Formats: sequence, structure tokens, C-alpha cells
Amino acid sequence: MVERLPVLCWMADADGYIFYYNKKWYEYTGATPAEMEGWGWQAIHVPAELPRVMEQWRRSLASGEPFEMTFPLLGADGVARLFLTRAVPHRNADGKVIRWFGTNTEITDLQAAEARARESANILQSVIDEVPALVFVKDMDGRLIKANAAVLAMIGRTWAQAREESDADWFSEAQARAIRETDRRVIELGETEEIEEQAGFDEIGPRVLLSRKSPFKDESGNVIGLIGTSIDITDRKRAEMLRAEGEAHLRRVLDQLFAFVGLMTLDGVLIEANQAPIKAAGLKPEDVLGKPFWDAYWWSYSPQIQRRIRDASDAARTGTVVRFDIPVRIVDGEMVTIDFQIAPLRNAEGRITHLVPSAVVIEERVRLEQARGLLIRELHHRVKNLFAIAIGMVNMSARIATNVPELAQGLIGRLNALATAHELIRPALVSDSGDPGATTLDKLVASILTPHLHSSDQLVCAGPFISIGPSAVTSLSLILHELATNASKYGALSTIEGAVQIVWESSKDGRLLVLTWRERNGPPVLVPVRKKGFGSQLMEISAKGQLGGDLRVDWNESGIGVTLTTLLDRLSR
Repeated sequence: MVERLPVLCWMADADGYIFYYNKKWYEYTGATPAEMEGWGWQAIHVPAELPRVMEQWRRSLASGEPFEMTFPLLGADGVARLFLTRAVPHRNADGKVIRWFGTNTEITDLQAAEARARESANILQSVIDEVPALVFVKDMDGRLIKANAAVLAMIGRTWAQAREESDADWFSEAQARAIRETDRRVIELGETEEIEEQAGFDEIGPRVLLSRKSPFKDESGNVIGLIGTSIDITDRKRAEMLRAEGEAHLRRVLDQLFAFVGLMTLDGVLIEANQAPIKAAGLKPEDVLGKPFWDAYWWSYSPQIQRRIRDASDAARTGTVVRFDIPVRIVDGEMVTIDFQIAPLRNAEGRITHLVPSAVVIEERVRLEQARGLLIRELHHRVKNLFAIAIGMVNMSARIATNVPELAQGLIGRLNALATAHELIRPALVSDSGDPGATTLDKLVASILTPHLHSSDQLVCAGPFISIGPSAVTSLSLILHELATNASKYGALSTIEGAVQIVWESSKDGRLLVLTWRERNGPPVLVPVRKKGFGSQLMEISAKGQLGGDLRVDWNESGIGVTLTTLLDRLSR
């Protein structure tokens, strides 16, 4: 007779293929490893019992639930002895069963069987204690009836303390309630469920477990509780949350930028862009994302611009940072100028992985540069005119002066008045940071016209008190100076008998100022050339752009007439 053995141990893979038996198996069965490997163990079962055993084993393999049955096994002497067989699954970090640990304990003799059952339970407990995941069994009321060392370490209990306690004894009220709701659902529906749940706290906040729970059944198939495994995924969840919060925060920051910032693949497809440039063009994200950058609405108005953007992308892909000013189309076809750049984006190893296009609107800078260029041209124009004016003043003064002192005094007075008029627009010409202060329209007219007069009778002014702000002084000075210069060179002020009448008044609605300029007793007015000179363009820009009004010139034979209309609120700026 074969000596009774304390316990037979074995291991199987996730599909139930047994790949390991301890030495006691071969002593009991008399079989070789080759005969027992895989499914060879079926040969030592009593044939009538084998279908029942196989059905239960397949159910455990499919559900991942522990296997426990009592059935006879044939020994080497041909005698069938009763064994209690238990097997528990071992799972990986994702909760997937990767192998089974099993024990067979002979229970032919009840007293010996009980001892062996205890030994088997201890071995099984030792096995599951080595599993890093939390393994636990609960009864129908949620009380703990089995737990491995990982569970006890998490809740800070010994088994004597934790036995028959529930989640309410370890976790917060809200956490315990949520866990109990899941447990009830698994028990009532009889279905396995995988869920993330909070269980306790660490020094930072709540712990998060990924739990897999299944109904725990007796040999008759009745649910008597649940069995579960849990993996602590707190660090992973916090990392995911921080990453998501960081990405969301970065997205909010980028979307608040008025500048354009995007991200392109190396083949030029735009995969990210902040909201400002998309909204500025009246577009939706799907209109530009996932498409070649150079085909976007911003550039599609010009094949030449599209080629330039594509060439810049090709250069950036080789590691070159490309930057230039370029016009871009926004909503309703309006064009603005941007300072545009495409730069390579490298990873930690220095390899170029993406391209970063960026841009900022420089319309104000362009406008200021254009205005500065205009003022520089005006300065050049003004210097040339100064010589002509000075020569004219010398000639006129010589005609009316009776002696040299009188001539000198007249010239000095006119040159000083001319310098005073020029001083009014000096800040704009040289970008002076000082505030020229406000003046009045009558003072401005007198300051500009006095250098061109041979006598006070040549100027007639009439109009209400109008305050002129620092910004408007420059525009009005340019217009009045141009008219005065032309009058002194070609018009009424080029003769002693000529005169200029300047009259201004407010419109009925109080929004506009209308200023009229009339020349009389000057040389006959010639038909003007069709092409506008710089002086005429300068007056129109000043009147329409900066003063928000209009300028109309009437070429009357008796003398030129000019009507300037401007917004009153612009004059006070």
C-alpha cells in the first residue's frame, strides 16, 4: 500500500495546462513527468468522476474564480482515495490570470484530512501572500473572511483584528459606501466586474485601486460572497491626472495668447494651434487641423505665399529657424501683417520630431514704420521748401524794404515765425518723448501762416475757440504748412497784394469741424496736373487717416479754395 501523503502540489498556466508537479505526485501515482505533464492527470481520475471535475475546472479557467472540489484519485496501487483539491489564480499587474497554484490533500481519513486541509490552507495562504496584488474574500454582508498580506498591510491590521471586519472599519464613509455598492452589484448579478475605486488615504490624498471582483460560490453553485483582487494604481492615476492638468493648463495659456502658436508634423501637417488665430480668421479647428499648413485659409489667397511657407517648412525640417514678415488673411478677407517664424522642435536626444510655427501681428509696428517713413519724407520735402521759402522771403522783403535794417528786421521776424511753426511738429519728426501740450486753432493758424505773410492784412481768420490736442497739432500743422507753402510759392502769398481767408465752424450736430481756405488777388490759377504730388498725398493722409475727415480742393481761377472736414473729438487728442 502506498503511504498516505500530506499534500500534492502543482502549477498550471492560464489555460489549465499543468507544467509542474511536486515529487509527492509521482510517488503517489507512480507516473513519470512525461505521462503527467499537461492534461495527463486525467488518467488517474475515476472515469465516472472526470466529467464533473472537468466541467468545474473549465468554469474556473473561464471566470478566474478559485477552484475547490472533492474527488477520488487513483494511486499507483490502483486504489482510489478521496482528495480535497484547491487551486487559486495568480494575476499580473493588469489583473489578468497568468498561472494557477493547486494543492490536493487526501481526506480519506477525516481527522487526517482536517489536518491536511489546514496544511493545504496554510500553503495556499503562503502562496497568495507572495502575490503583490491584494487578494480578499468577503461574505454576503461584506465582512472579510480571507485576505492576503498585501490587504492587511494596506489597512494596517493583523488578521486577528481584520477578520470579519468590513470596509466601513478601514475607509471613509463615502469610500466604504461606494465599495459596498459595487460588492452588492457583483453578488446580486452574479457577474464579474472590474472597477476603479478609492480605498483609504496616504499623505497626499485618496488611494486608488483597480479591482476585479467575482461572485464566490459553493460546490452547489450558490453565491456565498465575493472574491476579489486589487492593484494599487494611485501613483499611475496621479501621474495621469498631473499630465492631463498640465496639458489643460498649457492649452488654456496658449489659447489666451493673442499671438499664433502651433505644432506641425515633419511633413507639414498642422496638428495643434491655439484659438486666437483660428477665431481671427473666422474658422473652426477642424478647418485647419490635420491639413498641410500652407493650404490653410490664412495663406490660400496667394500661391506665392503658400510656396514661401512650404519652403520655410522644408528648411526648418533640416534644423534651420526661418523668420520673415508676411501678410496673412483673416476674417472677411482682411489682411494684416505678421512677424512669422518656423522652428524645429527636438527631443531629448536632439532629434527633430516636430516643427513649431509661431507669429505675432505687427500691424501697429508697420503702421508706425510707414508713418515714420512719411515723416522722414516730409522732413526732406520740408528742408527743400525751406530754401525756396527763404529765398522768396528775401525777394519779397527786398521789394518792400526801404533800407537794409528794415530788410534785416523783416527777414528775422519771418524766419523766427517759421521756426515757431516747425517747432509744433518737431516731436513727431524726431520721435521726441516730450509732450508738446495743447494749443488753439487760431494760434496754430497764426503760427503757421505768419512766416509767409508780407503784412498782417494778408491773413483773415474767423471762427470759434477750438482747442487742439498734442496729436492733432502735427496733422493740422502739416496740412496748413503745405497750403501756406504752396500759396507762398505759387498762390496768393507769392504777391504783396494777395490774401488768404481762413474760416472755421462746427457742424449742426456738433461732430465735425469745417475749415475753409480761400485765396484771392494772387496769380491766375493754372489747371492742376493729374498726378498728385507728395504734398497733396500728405494732406489727404493727415486729413482722412489721422483726423478722420476729408479734404477737398477747388481750383477756381480767382484763387484756390480748400475745405477741410475733421472730427471734433480727434482735434482734442
